[in-house]
Amino acid sequence: MPETDPSITPVCRACGADAMIPNAFLIAKGYGGIGVQVGVNRNPEAKLMKRPVTVDAEVSVCGECGAVQMSATEPHKLWEAYAESLSRGWE
Repeated sequence: MPETDPSITPVCRACGADAMIPNAFLIAKGYGGIGVQVGVNRNPEAKLMKRPVTVDAEVSVCGECGAVQMSATEPHKLWEAYAESLSRGWE
């Protein structure tokens, strides 16, 4: 993964990595909201044709405190799309 500036990039609370992707989004799959995906736009500044990249998300809930954790199934795809948006001067 590309190096990021720790002074402006938040770190992951779970693993400490400096590969956090800001402005990601969630979408519900299917008409009944069955399943969740997370995504990143490769061209976030565009009015149309933002070129989104989405992957499935896995969600778990603590039965004690109710904390919710979500993980992208293929985070490398999101990171590549985010890095592409940065290389084009968009953020």
